[in-house]
Amino acid sequence: MATVKKTPLTRDPKYRKGIFYLWEEPIFNGYTSIDDMYLWNGWSCPNFDFNTAKKILDAVSKSNLDSGVKVKWGYNKENDAFWYWDDTYEGDEKTNCDTWKGEDIIVDGKTIRVYDIGSHSWCWSEMECHACGCARATETVPIKGKDDKYYCKQCYEELFVTPLKG
Repeated sequence: MATVKKTPLTRDPKYRKGIFYLWEEPIFNGYTSIDDMYLWNGWSCPNFDFNTAKKILDAVSKSNLDSGVKVKWGYNKENDAFWYWDDTYEGDEKTNCDTWKGEDIIVDGKTIRVYDIGSHSWCWSEMECHACGCARATETVPIKGKDDKYYCKQCYEELFVTPLKG
């Protein structure tokens, strides 16, 4: 697989935080367009910061290795791009691999360097809000002795922030 070509945008998207997963676990904090203009066959197309991108590629590599698939991945500093190859691809990692170049996005007024690891080729899902069920969870609430709960920004503020202010 070669570098994934994106459809050129007619306007700049606005981005928001999100929580994403490929399988039930692990989950990864990332970013997506506010209006979901980046969907691939109905799947999310998130972006991740540098350290999260490395964690994702480690997790995907481990999962594939556990399945008996030979995997290689790395980061090309010169091109500011992550690359990924496994032995289900034709050719080798030098001739045929997925690559994801870094790009700057703005989230809440801050510029963040991100990589769209697996966008437009892997089946990413966005974590649903525990309270309202929307697929826009941004906040994690750890619950002692139980699974964490995830909330969208609106529900999180209504349930946890506003009561503290009152």
